[in-house]
Amino acid sequence: MSIAARGRSIALRSILAAVLGLLSAGCAANVTPAALQKTKVGIVSYITFSPFFIAKEEGFFSEQNLDVELVPFENSTLIMPVLEQGQLDAAGDVPVAGLFNAINQTGNIKIVADRGSLSAGGCDYFALLASTDWMAQNPTPTAENVRGKRIALDINSVQGYLTDKFLATLGLTLADMDAQYIPPPSMIEAAKNGSVDFIVTAEPWVTRLTDIKHMAVLTGFQKVVPGSQAGFLNLGRRFSKDEPELGERFVTAYLKGVRQYMEGKTDRNIEIVAQYTKLPAELLKRICWPEMRLDGAINLETIMDYQDWAVAQGQLEKVAPLDALWDPRFVDFANKKLG
Repeated sequence: MSIAARGRSIALRSILAAVLGLLSAGCAANVTPAALQKTKVGIVSYITFSPFFIAKEEGFFSEQNLDVELVPFENSTLIMPVLEQGQLDAAGDVPVAGLFNAINQTGNIKIVADRGSLSAGGCDYFALLASTDWMAQNPTPTAENVRGKRIALDINSVQGYLTDKFLATLGLTLADMDAQYIPPPSMIEAAKNGSVDFIVTAEPWVTRLTDIKHMAVLTGFQKVVPGSQAGFLNLGRRFSKDEPELGERFVTAYLKGVRQYMEGKTDRNIEIVAQYTKLPAELLKRICWPEMRLDGAINLETIMDYQDWAVAQGQLEKVAPLDALWDPRFVDFANKKLG
């Protein structure tokens, strides 16, 4: 072969190699986005949704090849119907009759992991507050000084359940109280003007209300029902039935977020949580961060007890059996993966 021909051959090979390199680079650039599975998750800007925020910001979802869109809702009770209809793939929720009614009717939702529990000896994340005037006159609650008093709470949620448990220690029930619902932003004004004697709420409102000195913590509910399940992670039909492998990856990333959350009020955690909750860092450092179990385990006993209570209250048609509402395979997978 002549020198000229050999030169042309080398040049052609160089061009071909360059073209193949560009094509390979282009394919590699397209692999990652194509591999990411798009999913929608319902969230509320509460401290108990922090593992979602952390998993998103720290790239834990991306590590599992998931492109997670966090869809904000005003409160968790609004999420459940959207999750049940399949417009969301996962969400956080609290014990509420509507959830268990939906599980009984379609079976499209599964409870799969812890998202906050009232651990015995823990701080007052979920609490019953009393007016400081009432507490000055009544150092110890009794049936006589509690009966008929005005109390602000959501009677159709876990707030009603926990409050009824406390009242039972005094020989009372919710029927003995003047109960009303007050939206959290209106609680401070209600406390200031004395229109309520008691308020049932969670952080950050526990701290906000005690800061104004018109209310004080009468009891944290971790002292009333130790270990009670305050929240949990739910999977919709896509993750729990149709594509459970995606559900396993999602819960793995979520539990990794839980583990970082349980490192406590680190600078990084506060930065992330402040971004999503819009709460000042100073307030986040003072409020109670509820415990979450590192292995995602659920207190099934308190969930079943809540259902029994809701049936007795006429809020729930029938108790959803454990095998219908709880699916442990996702946390089992995640714990093996994470070690």
